[in-house]
Amino acid sequence: MQIRSKVLVWYGVFLTLVVITGIAAGTILYNSLLASGNEPSTAWWLSLIWIIPCIVAASVGGTYYVIKKFSEPIKKLNHVTQKAEQQPLSNSIPELIINSNDDIAVTVTAIHNFIKERHQKLQQVLHFSSLASHELRTPLTIIRNQLEDGMRSDVTLDQLNAIVTSTYDEIIRLHHLVNDLLTISTLQAGTLKLEKKTVNFHSFIKEFYDEALFLSREKNIAIVLSKGPQVTLYCEPDRLRQVLFNLLENALKYTSEQGRVYISYFIDDANLYLKIADTGSGIPRHKIDNIFEPFYQVARHDQSVHQGAGLGLSLVRWIVDAHGGSVDVESEEGKGTTFTIRLPRGN
Repeated sequence: MQIRSKVLVWYGVFLTLVVITGIAAGTILYNSLLASGNEPSTAWWLSLIWIIPCIVAASVGGTYYVIKKFSEPIKKLNHVTQKAEQQPLSNSIPELIINSNDDIAVTVTAIHNFIKERHQKLQQVLHFSSLASHELRTPLTIIRNQLEDGMRSDVTLDQLNAIVTSTYDEIIRLHHLVNDLLTISTLQAGTLKLEKKTVNFHSFIKEFYDEALFLSREKNIAIVLSKGPQVTLYCEPDRLRQVLFNLLENALKYTSEQGRVYISYFIDDANLYLKIADTGSGIPRHKIDNIFEPFYQVARHDQSVHQGAGLGLSLVRWIVDAHGGSVDVESEEGKGTTFTIRLPRGN
């Protein structure tokens, strides 16, 4: 029931009870005064003098009760807001408990949920900024130290060439990291505009497979592409390539030499399903839910291989979500991991 109707009904019932009670009390008092020997006119006025103030007092009290009752959600929201202001930003917004469902309660609850959601977003942004700053600090420190070594007076030409090569590699890594950070920031802000078009997916995946073979040669890992149906997909090809290469890079990183990576896809009436499976080390069950978080990395036994910034799978999830799809992960330690990407086929 809307707040206006609820107040009118409640207040109407209350006033009716007050008037009925007042009339009954007035009649009793009037009869008592007559029985005491008072004149009818005197008894009438004396009854009014006692009853009218009682009715007015009851009406005022009822009005105060109604105002207090329906302003209670606002007071609770104000209390929660003041409590939140006194807490660190890292703390969550206190819960708001309202035991009614009128318009005011619904509106106040919506405002509280909005504030809570925005607060969580702000926490995520601050956390992301902190992690990003930490990730950027490492390559910048390496570059600074390498340049300082290169400026030494006793550095040889061979040493200088090695320093320049290493610095160049760090700059390339830093360039990729900054690009990934910019992509994630636009995805988080919801400002990324996908330039979708119809793609022959059979040709698209074959091109990706040909390029993937070059990346796998260094570790002597076999890549197997299963034959799939001829199908078109409405997507942004560059972003989808980014998804595929991030998944491939992840598979190659956690798969030992002589291992295998399997690529396959199938379709139903509305979706295309792409699977990339590896025979790598797998992901511990308790860590699967965290792998899509920015900067999260599953520890490797072989720490000689650079772990990266931990943004690849975050980009995979956000890009797939932006296409209206989903990502599913199945993994078993020591046996490998399978990523299944679902993408809507049409627009």
